Order: sequence, then C-alpha cells, then structure tokens
Amino acid sequence: MAGNQVNRAVITADEQDVWRRMDEDPVKQTMTLLGETLFGPRAQIRALIAQCGLAQVQEWIARAREIEDAGGMLMKDGQGERRRTFGGVFFVVAKEAITDPEQRREIFVLADTQRHRRKKRNVKASPTAGPPGERWENRGEWIKSMVRGEATTVKVTIVGRPGNPVERQSFTLVRMIQTPKLDSLPKGLPIPAQAPATSYVLYIGSKQWRKVAEAIRNPEDVLICEGVQFWDAQYQVLTVFCTTCTTRLLQKAQRPTPPPPPPAS
Repeated sequence: MAGNQVNRAVITADEQDVWRRMDEDPVKQTMTLLGETLFGPRAQIRALIAQCGLAQVQEWIARAREIEDAGGMLMKDGQGERRRTFGGVFFVVAKEAITDPEQRREIFVLADTQRHRRKKRNVKASPTAGPPGERWENRGEWIKSMVRGEATTVKVTIVGRPGNPVERQSFTLVRMIQTPKLDSLPKGLPIPAQAPATSYVLYIGSKQWRKVAEAIRNPEDVLICEGVQFWDAQYQVLTVFCTTCTTRLLQKAQRPTPPPPPPAS
C-alpha cells in the first residue's frame, strides 16, 4: 500500500499487522496502535483522518513512537508529574503540527462536543430504546410487506482521502471505506447498535483525474466526487462512476474573493 508507507524504523514488530490492515478500518486500527479505547479519542482520531489524511496521521504516530523510544513525554497533574500515554504523546504531536485555529477547533473541540451530544443521545439511539416491534432487528417483517416502487434518479457524493490510485489509460480507480455515523439521525428511527463499514471503488475519468491528481497529494485536502452507484456483488464493494470530481481546496480557490470593506467615513 504505497499510500500507507511510514518510517518503519520506529514501528514495533507487533504493529506491522495493524499497519497492513489500516485501509480496512483506519479509525479502529489507529485506536489499536495508540492504545485508545474511549469515545473522546475516537472522535478526534476520526476527525484527524478526515481533515488531515491517513498518511499524515501515520507520520504523527511515527513521531510519537520516536518520542516514546527516547524516554517519553511528561505531563503535570494534581499529584505531580507522570508520563503521558502513547496516545497522549500522539495527540500532543498532532496539536503542535496543526496551526490553523479553525482546524484545531473542528478537530479537538467540535469533535469532542459532538461526542458529548452523542453520549446524551445514546438512550435514543439504542436498539433497545424503541417500543417492542419497532427495533432494527424487526425490519425483516416490514420489508417483506412492502411493494417495490421505482427510483428514477440516485446520486451519491463521496468526500474523503483516497488510498493509492490505480491509473489506467482512460480512467483511474481509488478505493475508500466509510462507517456511517448514526448519532445525528431523526428521533424515532430504528437505529442499529452499529452499522457495518462500506467499501467504495470510484472510477474517475482521466480528464477529471488530471484536474485533481496534483491537488490530492496535499495531505490536508480531500476528494469530493459525485456519481452513479451500484453494488458490485463479485467484489463486495459499491462502485461509483464519477460524473464530477474536485477537491475541497480546489473549490475554495475557485470561490470569488470577497470585496474589501468600504473605507471608514
């Protein structure tokens, strides 16, 4: 996996298998590497990967390992000084590297705020919170009683960091994985305890790819693609034929510059 190469000199032998599985569920594997288990760090890791890219997060993990191997990092608490955990060192490294105040707020403040809100909604989101017969595990009888209609238009928008692209003569393939967030859904829905991750393979035309190939090398940028999807049963992935493709930073660069404020009278 070319997109997941890091400084292997500072990665322990026991971590090699975790790195190899990183594309399967990057948040879960990063949590495993850092030894984190709580929802707060999970929300921040998810935000870091989404905003900064998996490759950048891996570089910070490697830097945290270097600090650990050199003796670790101390912190003060109510009882004096103690050594930070490996995960704690990682978050210090990440916070020092992110200098944009708004981005720091989105990752380390808003992500944690959303985690607290999600915690308050756990009773509503619990698969056992609904009345009997209105739970996710009862969906089979509802589906069997339905009469199928016809959808005339279905489009999907994919936003995220791609893995290593596979470039062909007239198109490029990239693969992403996503685990749906179920914490902000309308009250009353039969929400399952956990949604499975979904793999997407995006087919991007060569002309479209040329417009984004250079920009997406920036670890702080993300792809934004829209297209037509269908289930590829042979490879168990959702295929998306992209009709539009750009990146967040390219979109930002194309926005008109706001006019300067009028001079003070």
